[in-house]
Amino acid sequence: MTLTLARWGSRWPCLLCSAGLFIWTSGCATAIHGTTQAVVVNSSPPGARVVVDNNLEGVTPCSFQLTRKADHTLVIDMAGYEREEYRVTRVPTGKVVNNIWVGGLIGLAVDASTGADNKLVPEQIDVTLRRQSSKENDLAWNDRHRS
Repeated sequence: MTLTLARWGSRWPCLLCSAGLFIWTSGCATAIHGTTQAVVVNSSPPGARVVVDNNLEGVTPCSFQLTRKADHTLVIDMAGYEREEYRVTRVPTGKVVNNIWVGGLIGLAVDASTGADNKLVPEQIDVTLRRQSSKENDLAWNDRHRS
């Protein structure tokens, strides 16, 4: 069975217009990469608390789906260990030219506003936590137990 243009009849132009409209109005990176990205956090020893942007929390090993639209701050801490802070930053992917060809100016605007044209780096954080000195432990204990 072969498909012919005649078989599609009057629906053929409508299908072409719909496909063209979808490509023209959607951001290429938004459709392909999405607006979020997984960032993995591992620690040695495992079991450290991770706080992302003073909001999301997890315990290592863990993974977070972070928006590509903004930079993020990750704080990793564990009792008896020094606190570590990391910055996950957005970096342009350089696919803007492709987006203009495929998605036009509307696609470019969509990707820019959602951050889909960015990549978050680093994608994985591996941290070896350092033990606090006994003096730091004493100060931290005193701060927690003051009346």
